[in-house]
Amino acid sequence: MAGSAGAFVGGLFLHELDELTRLTDRELIERVRAVLCGSTYWEGGDLRADTGGLREYAPTELSLWSDPFGALSLDLEVRLGRAFEAALPSPRTNAYRRALRVVVATFEDAELVQRLQIDDPGGPGIMASATVMTLVDAIQWRWPLRVATTEPMWLGDLQSSYHHGTVYTAEYLDGLSASDFEIVLIDPWSIDSLPDAVLAVLERASCIIAVGRGPARMTLHDVVTRLGPPIALAIPDEPSAWWGQLFDALSHDEPIDVAAHGAHPDALIAGPRLGLDATASGRWASAVVDVIPTIGLVREYIPDFDYRFESGGASEISRQAIEFEAAVGAEAGPPPDPGFDVGGEAMAASPM
Repeated sequence: MAGSAGAFVGGLFLHELDELTRLTDRELIERVRAVLCGSTYWEGGDLRADTGGLREYAPTELSLWSDPFGALSLDLEVRLGRAFEAALPSPRTNAYRRALRVVVATFEDAELVQRLQIDDPGGPGIMASATVMTLVDAIQWRWPLRVATTEPMWLGDLQSSYHHGTVYTAEYLDGLSASDFEIVLIDPWSIDSLPDAVLAVLERASCIIAVGRGPARMTLHDVVTRLGPPIALAIPDEPSAWWGQLFDALSHDEPIDVAAHGAHPDALIAGPRLGLDATASGRWASAVVDVIPTIGLVREYIPDFDYRFESGGASEISRQAIEFEAAVGAEAGPPPDPGFDVGGEAMAASPM
C-alpha cells in the first residue's frame, strides 16, 4: 500500500471507508475532487495561468489525514487511486511544482505522508506534505522576509543569496534587535543557554527552525513544547544544505510546509490547519492588499507577476513594499491594525 495515491486518499477518508465501498466510480471521483480543492491541492509558480488569478484567492483549511494502514482494503485502495487520477486537476503549463497538503495529529503520520510517492500522470510530479497540527491564534508574516539566527556561524549561508537585502534580510540575533522576525534559525541544544532578551524575540517569531542534531521528530517536539511558536520546523542538516532551496520555494509562491519538505526530505513542520497559505509570496500579497491598503501593492498587478523566479513576483512585491515605506517615512505614523479574519481564524499579516 505504501507509496500509492489510493493510500493517500484513504487517509483522508479513514472514518468513511465503509461508505466509500458502496459508491460508484463516478461518485468516488466527485468525493475525491471535493477534497482536492482549496488549499489542500497547491500549485506555485506562474499564477497568470489561473482563471481569475489571485483576485479570487481565498484560503481554506487543510484536510486532515490519518494512517489508513490495516483499515483500507486492496480493492478500495485501487479504486481510490483511479478516482484520484481522474479527479486531479490538470497542471498549469507554467506550474512550478504541485503538492498535496494535509495536517496530521501525530509525528508518525507526518512521516508516513512524506514517504508516499504519488504518481502524477502527465505532470511534473506531486509532493505529499504533512503538517503536525497545532492550535495557533495568529500568524505574523510579511515580505520582504526578516530572518535571523542565534548561531553566527550560519549567517554567511543565510546572506549568500544576491536577493539578501531586497527580498529578505538576515542578521545575527544577539537580543539587541527590536525587530520581529518571520524566520529564526536556532540550535535546539542551546535553548537553555540563550539570554532572556533572545528568548523574548523568539516568543514573537513567526517560525522557528531547529537546525541539525538528532531525529527531526524529537527536535520538533522539543521546540513546540518549549517555545511554542506559531510555526515550528525541524531540519536535520546545516543551513548550507537547504536554505537556498527553502527561500527559492517561498519566492515561487509555495507555502512554508511545501517549501520545507522540498528543501529537505526529512524536514518536519508543526503549525495551524488554516493560515500557512499566507507564507507563500503571491498569496500573502493577495491576502493583505485589501486589508492593509497602505502597503502600496496594486491588486490588479499581483496576478500578473511571474512567481517561477525569485527575481519575479517575490522581488516585485518586496520592492513595492520597501519603496512605499521609504516614501511615507515617519509621516505615515504607525501602520494600521494588521489583523484580519481568515475563515473564522484570527490571522495577522504585518506589512513592514
